[in-house]
This record gives sequence, C-alpha cells and structure tokens, in this order.
Amino acid sequence: MIDKNPNLADVYIKAIEKLVKEDQGLNSDIKYIAIEMRTLKGINKEDDRVIKEYIEKKYMKVKDVSLKDLINEGEFDEKNLYLRNGILIRVDNINKFTSDEISFEASKYRSGKGEIGFLFKFNKKDSKWKLVESRMLWIS
Repeated sequence: MIDKNPNLADVYIKAIEKLVKEDQGLNSDIKYIAIEMRTLKGINKEDDRVIKEYIEKKYMKVKDVSLKDLINEGEFDEKNLYLRNGILIRVDNINKFTSDEISFEASKYRSGKGEIGFLFKFNKKDSKWKLVESRMLWIS
C-alpha cells in the first residue's frame, strides 16, 4: 500500500494520455472521455480533481462513469454495440502497487471491435514517478 504518495495523479494522467493518443480512429466524433475513476488505485479526492481537470483542459469533457452507467444513460448503441459519443478508459488489472513501483493494465473502449489494452509500468526515482514501460497488450 502506498502512503502519502506524491504525484500519483501523474501516473494515471500519463497512462490516460497514452490511451487517448493511441488508435485515434476510436476517438472519431467523441464528445467526452469517460474514465472509471474508481479503478484508479490509490488516488484521493485531490488526485481525482487533478486528473479530471488536466484531461478536460487538454482534451474535452470528462465523465466519471462505468460502462454500465453509460448503458443506463443511453450512450451505448445496443444494435451496433458501440459508445455513441465517447470512449471509456479504465484500469482493468493492478499487477504491482508498492511505494516505488506500479504496474497495471488499462483499456480504452469504444466498441466490441474497437478496444485496446495496454500495460503500464512506473518506477519512483527522486520522489517522482517515471513511466518505464508502456506497450499494447491487445487490440480488437
């Protein structure tokens, strides 16, 4: 468990940015970026605020929702199986989470045939988190 972890928001911002920039075709005509914030392990309210503000300033509106929430909002086209107006980013699996190393798998979802998954590894050096590896694990 990480206690008083400086710059944890930076870890997730770097991962979210990588996912947003990868496979630009999934971003066509989107009006929001949905981030399932509850899947971002270790963040506090300040981290949550920093992440949302950063993404909104640099990209567009952020929604803190799950796929189920988006379906309930009518954002999911059940006939064609895709999100009508956005993408969903979430952390799918935490592999390691210590005071000096974080590794997790995250995904960007637009549809069943439009989704990517990445592995991210961060190490802490001089009180700052550094992205040491990011690679695509799968694409659909």
